Amino acid sequence: MDSFDTTSHARGHRANGSTTTSYAGYVGRVGALAVALGVGAAVASMPVAFADTTGSAGSRGSSSADSSAVSSAAAKVSSRGTSRVRGTSGGGSSRGAGSAASVGASSSSAKNQRRMLPAARDLNPVAASPIDGVGVIAGSVVPSSLTPSPVSSVEWEAPAVTAPVLRSAPRAAAGSVDAVGSRVLAWLGGGGGDSATGPLGWAVLASARREFGAAAGTVAPAAVVSSGEPVTPLAAAALRAPGASATWQPGSILRIFVGNGTAKNPNAGILLGNGFSYDATTCPTGSCDGGEAGLLGNGGNGYNGGSGGSARWLGHGGNGGDAITVADGGDGGRGGLFAGYGGDGGAGADSAPYAVSATIAVGDAPRRVTISADGTAAYITNYGGASVSVLDIDPTSATYNTVTATIAVGINPVDSGATPDGTRLYVTNSGADSLSLVDVDPASATYDTVIGTIGVGSEPRGVVVTPDGTRAYTADSGGESLSVIDIDPASADYNTVIATVSVGLKPWALTVSPDGSRIYTGNTGDKSLSVIDTDPASATYNTVIDTISTATDPWGVAFSPGGTRVYTANFNDSSMSVIDADPASATYNTVIATIAVGEAPRVLVASPTGAQVYVTNSEGDSVSVVDVDPASATYNTVIATVAVGAQPIGVGVSLDGTHIYVTNFAGDSVSVIDTVNPAGNGGNGGNAGAL
Repeated sequence: MDSFDTTSHARGHRANGSTTTSYAGYVGRVGALAVALGVGAAVASMPVAFADTTGSAGSRGSSSADSSAVSSAAAKVSSRGTSRVRGTSGGGSSRGAGSAASVGASSSSAKNQRRMLPAARDLNPVAASPIDGVGVIAGSVVPSSLTPSPVSSVEWEAPAVTAPVLRSAPRAAAGSVDAVGSRVLAWLGGGGGDSATGPLGWAVLASARREFGAAAGTVAPAAVVSSGEPVTPLAAAALRAPGASATWQPGSILRIFVGNGTAKNPNAGILLGNGFSYDATTCPTGSCDGGEAGLLGNGGNGYNGGSGGSARWLGHGGNGGDAITVADGGDGGRGGLFAGYGGDGGAGADSAPYAVSATIAVGDAPRRVTISADGTAAYITNYGGASVSVLDIDPTSATYNTVTATIAVGINPVDSGATPDGTRLYVTNSGADSLSLVDVDPASATYDTVIGTIGVGSEPRGVVVTPDGTRAYTADSGGESLSVIDIDPASADYNTVIATVSVGLKPWALTVSPDGSRIYTGNTGDKSLSVIDTDPASATYNTVIDTISTATDPWGVAFSPGGTRVYTANFNDSSMSVIDADPASATYNTVIATIAVGEAPRVLVASPTGAQVYVTNSEGDSVSVVDVDPASATYNTVIATVAVGAQPIGVGVSLDGTHIYVTNFAGDSVSVIDTVNPAGNGGNGGNAGAL
């Protein structure tokens, strides 16, 4: 972005790096403007013509066009009564005679004759009308979009006076004014040969345009002023009326050159001022780069990993922002070209586990998460959308953390279970009393489609698949039972219900032991857990062998990886219960601890190492991280609470334990939590000035 554009440069949020501008660019552009303004003003104030008291030849040309121009200009000067023209008439040489005669003729019929005053830079003859689409301002060609409406005729009546003979001012020494103008214009990107007043006119027009807007309003019509002169093109441009949306702001032109940056326009004025420094109030989200300084001034400080602003000629660079919600600190700004310290680099973030790294839109009202057997996909049941979203969670994939497929299933799907070989997914449809069988084998011709539907008990909620992949169990909350489905492709009873097991009131969730010998069912209606023997070789196969009172309603239930603990999420009292599930323990199948978590916990899952349990708090919009490592100093306590989306319910963890996936029921999204976040890098310090 051009370093001169300070009014439209809004606060910059850091993206994939920062863009720097060389010192030569600053000196060339900003210095050129300053030189142009000074030289242009000086040249514009120089006399263009003066009266010839000797009667010698002075007119630059002898044509009628020259004579007309001299006549009009002489009358104009006379009407102003300026002291620069001495009122004398005289003869002249043969070159001057034509001009004098023309002046005399004009004066003798002044009362009845009207003349147009030519719009000219000096006394040189010019065309009465500019080329279409181009106006003439101080000898420079200006696009018509910046010129006023054409003035077809502004009349002026010349009084009867004795006009002096005019001659041109002495020519400047070669290489003085013209050379300066040429060099200034070359610095500003224009051509050579024009007067140095051209840049001044451009600067005035630019300032006026910035005040009122390039396309705002209409041009005020030319009018005869008190001196009898028509409005010049430059003056008419200055009379441009602001449009409906433009507002005059006193001092705003000055702000282009002098002034400190603001949160909205962080860069300082071109000549003098400090860049704006951001803080938590002015940069509420993302990373913000500090404002750039003027030629004299200090750069502003960045915030939250934003880079510091740089000084120009004299001044210190701003400091880079420390990392707060990002990993890396911002770079310090450069010191001034001639003198000034570079800004300090911002500090990188410390290692910060359990931070949300992504939020991914899925279907309507997502409920549960199931991780595929190979760990490359997460299956999200969309309760309101009657579908399953397939989320790519393979960090090496080009579609990482995106939904790659949406599969239509039955009404109100709640939970799903994947087979160990990764080829099939079973989805409970609570509104259809069924299971949808989905082909999830990438090599199959029916990949990501429903290939079967199995009728089960009333209002199935949770579902688990045994570790050997031969049976699936559904918690039928409306029938106070479990349905047992044979899912062994080699069995004669494949995909049929082979048994029904009566359990407690309103079973909702269930979990299977790592060895497949037991299932624990959370009964939300009677505040209990039913323990079912699921070992086909046991005499009590598919029967309830124990009932554990939890003293609260267990909506979620999960085994530890080692199979010695069962954890329950207790919705009504915002707690997590720990049950001893080790058959060899003296406290087997009893509650050995209760831990306060967030509000209204719904689902929970243990980490692959078994050292943590992650609990969704559906009315707290958060996830509680509970330390369940007996060797830890924080054993059985909440060590972190992570804010997620609206009404989180389901939760799953990647096979390597580095990512947690949380369904936000009211947010139609999945929050991705990183369990390990490495420390960020500090920003680089800015370069100091030459002195």
